[in-house]
Amino acid sequence: MTTEKTDINLLLIGPDGAGKATTIGHLMYKLGLINQPDIDLEKFCTPMDGPLRFSTNNHNFTVIHTSSHRDFIQNMLTNRFQVHSALLVLPATEGEFERAIAQESQTREHLLLANTFGVRQMVVAINKMDVESVNYAEARYTEIVEQTSAVLKQVGTNIDRVKYVPISALNDDNLVELSTNMPWQTESTLLQALDALVGDRNPSNMPLRIAIKEVANSGGMLVVGDVLTGIIKTGMTVIFAPSGHTAKVTELVSYEQEITEVGPGNQVIFRVKTLTAKQVKRGMVAGDPNNEPPFEAASFTAMINVQSHPSEISVGYTPVFECHNAKVACQFTKILNMVNPRTGAVLPREGSSPLILKTHDSAIVELTPVKPLCVERLADYPKLGQLTVRETTQSGVTVIVGNIKSVTKKVPAA
Repeated sequence: MTTEKTDINLLLIGPDGAGKATTIGHLMYKLGLINQPDIDLEKFCTPMDGPLRFSTNNHNFTVIHTSSHRDFIQNMLTNRFQVHSALLVLPATEGEFERAIAQESQTREHLLLANTFGVRQMVVAINKMDVESVNYAEARYTEIVEQTSAVLKQVGTNIDRVKYVPISALNDDNLVELSTNMPWQTESTLLQALDALVGDRNPSNMPLRIAIKEVANSGGMLVVGDVLTGIIKTGMTVIFAPSGHTAKVTELVSYEQEITEVGPGNQVIFRVKTLTAKQVKRGMVAGDPNNEPPFEAASFTAMINVQSHPSEISVGYTPVFECHNAKVACQFTKILNMVNPRTGAVLPREGSSPLILKTHDSAIVELTPVKPLCVERLADYPKLGQLTVRETTQSGVTVIVGNIKSVTKKVPAA
């Protein structure tokens, strides 16, 4: 009896020069999926150009590469794949590793953001074990594991869900087969470590959620969106939140072949009638009115981290939040608690003065949208529970990142 493979969307993280492209490329080459071990990650792994895919005994993997540091947050928010797992590639080279995990390094920031946006398990590939200064030494590997574990704990990662593997991606050490150059490492290869990850919950079996990207009037409203969970089918009725309007799906549009349904991880183009551009627009969420439909949020609580802010944040602050494809101003109506940014634990409160937030502070806050907005808990629908505030006048500097803990919804009376 064969067991059905589960799907895993794998976030690829690591500093520039660590060997991410070589690691994924050589792994896929060894699996017989590409003709040469060298790949261009910018071409093959970005959300726009489509991800790389490979399979192990237990899982079907989709590799999510977030491109450069400047685009990391934006790509994390806008790619249509919900990510719970990550592959962190670090260099073993003397000096290079130390720079990668330094206090203000991009790698540390990316790990904190990945944890904030829902990554819960990780494989850490310690690459370049073959370089002359390392020479496959177990002592250097052990040193790196200890220092990396300390960093991961600081950003809130559960170390019990982290697996380390020493590799040389260039020389094919420990990718698919155990390396004779590291006889002290007999536990697993990179492929085995990835295969041991826990598969994601099947999003096809969840209630329908489509993040709307574009709308055009062409023989009825033509709607473009990313299917996050559930399955959209021709002939079904969908509801759009936060507007609350419903419409029948008259056609699923494909320019290659006739289709009758579209599942998670895919962009969908569908046609509905009887609706106007005011009733369905970018930033809305489509769902099934008969199966846990989406609704407008009256307010929501979130754990946020202030990445960069020139002054103080207090109750009444009303920045524009980005969540899935929506951009809506939300007011800070309550700052409930200061929290440890790495563990989420509530910090003891000193005195009775109103809480004020500054750069690097984390807190649980209550937010109220100024205009209609549909969001969900990160735990239920990760892509609909990720938040960011970006400073448009300063080359897209990230001001706030966060995730939604609870939502008070405007549910219509029966």
